[in-house]
Formats: sequence, C-alpha cells, structure tokens
Amino acid sequence: MTEQERQRAEAFRRRVAAAGLSFAEFSRRTGISRNIVYRLTKGQKPKPADQTKLEATLGTEPE
Repeated sequence: MTEQERQRAEAFRRRVAAAGLSFAEFSRRTGISRNIVYRLTKGQKPKPADQTKLEATLGTEPE
C-alpha cells in the first residue's frame, strides 16, 4: 500500500465513523457494494459514480 492509499483509506474510515455508520450501513445507504466498501477501506480510489454516492451520504469531499 502506498502512502497515498494509506491516507485515503484512513480518511474514508474516519469519515464513515464520524457519520456514525458501520461499513454495512454505509453500503446499504449508498448502494455501494460491500466489496467496493472493503476496497475503499484499503485505499482504492472510488469510481466517479461511487464518489458521488459517497459525498451524498457523508456530506463532504475526501481529504
């Protein structure tokens, strides 16, 4: 994992936690599959459609 991926993963985990959601609840609310949510927790950059859903649910842009 690169430093950028590590930072992206940490930011995603913090944002979901700050919203008071479990990853399963985040997946359900966004319609993003649990497999993709898992990949986001590992620092994968979201696809544009998933990024839009992520921002709509969490209300902020990623760091």
